[in-house]
Order: sequence, then C-alpha cells, then structure tokens
Amino acid sequence: MTVNAQSWIVNSYKKQNSSAARGTRPFGGGDTESKPSLESAQIKQTPVDEAPMKNLTLPTCPPPFHFVGPLVLAATLAACGGGGGDDSSAEASGPVAATPAQPPVQAPVQAPVQPPVQAPVQAPVMPPVQPPVRLPPPAVAGTPAVMMKEAGTNRSITLSADGLTVTSFGSEINPDCDARRGAYTNPIFNDPTYGNVACHKRAVRANAGVRPGEFLYFEGVRLVAPQNFAFGITRRNDDINPLCCYAGGYGEATPAHPLATPSMSVNTVGGAFVSLVGRYGFSSEEAVATIYYGLAIDYTGPNPVIFLVSRTATGSMLVGRFATTGFNGVEAVPMTYGHTGLNAAQAGVASVNFGQMPFHYNQPELRAKLRAVLIGYGASEAEATTKLNQFKTGVVTR
Repeated sequence: MTVNAQSWIVNSYKKQNSSAARGTRPFGGGDTESKPSLESAQIKQTPVDEAPMKNLTLPTCPPPFHFVGPLVLAATLAACGGGGGDDSSAEASGPVAATPAQPPVQAPVQAPVQPPVQAPVQAPVMPPVQPPVRLPPPAVAGTPAVMMKEAGTNRSITLSADGLTVTSFGSEINPDCDARRGAYTNPIFNDPTYGNVACHKRAVRANAGVRPGEFLYFEGVRLVAPQNFAFGITRRNDDINPLCCYAGGYGEATPAHPLATPSMSVNTVGGAFVSLVGRYGFSSEEAVATIYYGLAIDYTGPNPVIFLVSRTATGSMLVGRFATTGFNGVEAVPMTYGHTGLNAAQAGVASVNFGQMPFHYNQPELRAKLRAVLIGYGASEAEATTKLNQFKTGVVTR
C-alpha cells in the first residue's frame, strides 16, 4: 500500500500532536504514560492549521543536507525511494531505503582481430652457376703446353682461361659409370670399399706430352690445403672419366687392377701411385711440407721412369724414383686428377707450370740429385751423364 508523500506528512503531524496531548511517545513507543511537559501542553492547546501543510513544498531529490527536520527528511526519503517527483511512493510498512547507484555497465572490450601469421616464403634453392669454360687458343708448335678439356674430360671440370689452373673438379659423375653399364660392369664398380672411388676420380690432360726418347720436366702447384687430388702422367687417349681403378694395396708386389690406366701420380694428401697402386716414398709429413711437385719423366726406355721432386719435413729437396709399366711407346701426357666436390672460388685447386714461368726448384741442385739417384739405381757415371744431357725443363707442343 502506498500513500501520497504530502498526506503522509500531514497525518504524521496530527499524530504527533495527538500523542503529545496524551503524554505518550510518538511513532510507536508503547502505551507507557508520562507526565505532560509544558511544551506538550502548549502544543495541545494550539489548534492545528492544516492549510500550511497543504502548501508544503517538498525538497528535491536527493535532499540537501540543510533540511534537518525529521518529518521533512522522512517524506523526502519516501519520495526519493519511490523514484522521485509527485508520483513517488513507499511501502505501507515504512520508508523504502534508497537503492545505491550502480556504476554503468561497460561493454566488454573486444580484442582486435589479428590476421593469421603467414609463414615466410622460402626462396627456391638454385644450383650454383658454373662459370663458362674458356679453352686456351690452339697450340702453336714450340710453345709451352697447357691443360685442355678434350673429348674424354669430365665436362664439370673447370679450367682457368690460360689453361694452367683447375678451378674445380666438379660434381658430375660419368652417367654410364654411375649406372654400372657399358664398359663399367666390372665388379670393381660395385665393390663396397672401392666402388664409388672407381667412378669419382676424374682427370684433365695437357695438350702435349713426353714421347719416347725424351727426358722432360714440369711442376705442379698445390693451391689449397692437402686434399684428394694429384699430379702425374697417363697415356694419351686412355679413359680419364673416370680414371680407374684404385683397388687398395701398397708395394711393388701388389698388381694393378686389370682395368687400371697406366699412370704415375702423387697425391697431395700423401702417397705416390703407379697405375693407382700405392708405392712407398712420399709420406704425409712430406705432403704437408710440399707445395711444389716436380716431375722429371725419363722416357728413354720402353716405359717412363718418373723422378718425384718434393720437400722433406725439414724443407730440404727430396727426389724419389718410380718406374711405370704398360705405356709401351705411347705418349706420356701430364695430368691432374681429383675427386668430386674439390672446388675453389678464387685461386683454384691445382695449377701446373710447363715452362711458362721460372721453376720453383733450383736446377743445378736438381741435376745433382738426379745424378745421385740414377747411379744409386745402377747407372754408370757415363750413363748418368748421357741421360742428364737429354734432360730438358718444360713440356712444349709439337
């Protein structure tokens, strides 16, 4: 039940006067009698004028705190609790407490939608660009020889423009050898130890060589740290792609593989080889100490005898002797061989000097060493002198 706020004040005012006249407590306090006070008596004698109450102006909501009268404050609370204005109401049981102000409801903050993270696009891996192979000009008779890519050379081997430096031994394998077909069906190519070696070794030859009756000298130069490449000689027109066939073993008594190309070579990691069979006489210590490899090819007999000139671990000159077989009067051509993956971007891997520049080893000292080795292997002083008279430095074209 609700009452008008103004009527409620008037009635309350009447009740207060009535209670005061009877000497009881207003707004409930029991029926206990008390002695009327002077003020109560005066109020009782004063007639109630309802007209001012009818014109009573209620305070606005919320009530200013300077209105301290109990009746006005109660009416104001009732009016404010009912929503304010002339239509405010309260429950009949008593004044309604004001509802505390609630903070405005904030709309949830939406996190910004992030676009999906795209994985970076990987650029395709392109194979390395091989520089074009520039072959030296056609040989002029009497000029120093150069390395040349003939028909039997692996096409991935690259040479410097002057034909004196191998810049890469490439990575391409002879497809017939790789597939074990044609001339490459021998069991050596499927050997678990040496099969891959048989296909991976490849060589490049010079455009001039040493013929029977000649005694010529050239040098190879290692341009990188010792690796699996070599300087040497092989026969003209024999297969050098691959250069076959290494089958292990050391010593004079170890036979070469039946398919092995007649050759002699010195590997820069150590070891001298005849037809790819190891020979004693060039250790790994000497390989580290040696940068220039001198090869004196004595073809005054049926097969070439090669004198290898190198350095000892202490730096002194060393000359070793290696006899070959199987050449049988065929021209012995300087070569450089290596395995796949031997590359150098700038200086190259291996270089040769056929007389285009001064040789590294002192020639008078070299001749003296050669004489001592010839005599040591049974030549007389006269025979040694005859051979040394045939000795010439450099390899030239015809």
